[in-house]
Amino acid sequence: MRQSLSPKPGVRLCSLAYASGFHFVCAIILGLFASAALAAAEADNDIRAEIVELPPLPEEPKPAPLKKAVIDSKSLQQPVVPKAPAADAGFRVVLKGPLTRNTELKQSDSPVLIKGNVVIPAGCTLKIGPGTVVTLQGDETAPAPQNGAPDARVGGVLWVWGTLSIEGVTGNPVEVSAKSGNDGSLLFFGGETSRIEGARFKNIAMTQTAGTVHWLNCEIVNAKHYALATGVATLTHCSLKSCGGLFASYTVGPWSLLVRRSLFENCKEGIILGSDPGETRLILERNHFIGTKGAHLRVLPTNATRVEARRVSEGQAGRTPTGLDIFIGENWYGTAAADEVDLRLIDRRADMSLRARLNIRPPAEKPYTDTGAGISAAAISATQKEQEPILKRLLAAHPFPKPKAEAAGTQTASATKPAPAGPKQEKEKSDKSSAAPMSKAVKRSDK
Repeated sequence: MRQSLSPKPGVRLCSLAYASGFHFVCAIILGLFASAALAAAEADNDIRAEIVELPPLPEEPKPAPLKKAVIDSKSLQQPVVPKAPAADAGFRVVLKGPLTRNTELKQSDSPVLIKGNVVIPAGCTLKIGPGTVVTLQGDETAPAPQNGAPDARVGGVLWVWGTLSIEGVTGNPVEVSAKSGNDGSLLFFGGETSRIEGARFKNIAMTQTAGTVHWLNCEIVNAKHYALATGVATLTHCSLKSCGGLFASYTVGPWSLLVRRSLFENCKEGIILGSDPGETRLILERNHFIGTKGAHLRVLPTNATRVEARRVSEGQAGRTPTGLDIFIGENWYGTAAADEVDLRLIDRRADMSLRARLNIRPPAEKPYTDTGAGISAAAISATQKEQEPILKRLLAAHPFPKPKAEAAGTQTASATKPAPAGPKQEKEKSDKSSAAPMSKAVKRSDK
């Protein structure tokens, strides 16, 4: 919707005072001041502004014992979960530091505390079942953050190099939250695949720099951002409420994004794009954008398009820069009025002084009835079935990095500890041996 649909205060004030000749001049002066103030406020909140603050991308910790944590048969059979100290007496289970085995949390383990830095190493899985309540909280003893990493002394940080599997359902979701002002962080660094289903997140900022993350039937509330730098992210039947925005605006590496039948409600920004990975790898359709304070969809200028735009302005190229088509699907933008829809679709790639429309298919004429999280299992299942070929094409087109070969002769600290297995090897090993069973985290001994 437009930001200023009602008459300006200055105009209304002039109208009321018009009948009084004595106050006419005063009304004009006051009206000018009010109009100027309103214009300044609108300028400060210009939704067409080019500058959008991008979330920082933390670098991998170096040295990285968290990523390279060794998982062998002995440690898998002897899970270690720190007991809750007196200060954390309100929690049944406390996770802190790197996991040493596949870990499963159930509703009966609630409430669970993720304290400071908690790491899921490569080849390891943290599974969270329906109804589990998880809180991310800072740890005063955590080391100071480096290279843009979140401060684990203030808010809990979950680092994912392995696999995070959340299996909530409508009516019995997994609850993951942090205290407002001490926001938690969820960071995906590894190349494995995580699936987050039926979860409700509150005050949790999210960053993905690798791997594949499938979000299904999730509600994300008051998240500062979802920053997608590299990898594949799919959001289906998700609701983002009062969030900072979904940023696919980086040049770190290739990324692919699918957002379908999801809701963006009262967010600062909707989806911010920095490039175009192609029609097969960028799918944004049948979503709702309601009450967005900035742009529903915003495409930022890149160095390449700045150069192309300058060449066009100098008459050194054709009148229309090439490669600027980004295809967006039939979304509902809170109104069927074309001018109001166009107001919040911002494309700054060609000429930063002009606002060009994205190449979109016609917006939806009315809201969809099955968008966002919390809908029936039957509707979710139908969407998944309909979406299978779309997702298959996206995954086939994404340029996943080839696994790096381990350096010849490199050994871990213990000669008996093998290198972490990949997800496929881990599955084969679990099928053949009981050395890596999935079991619950250890509870406090005093419960």
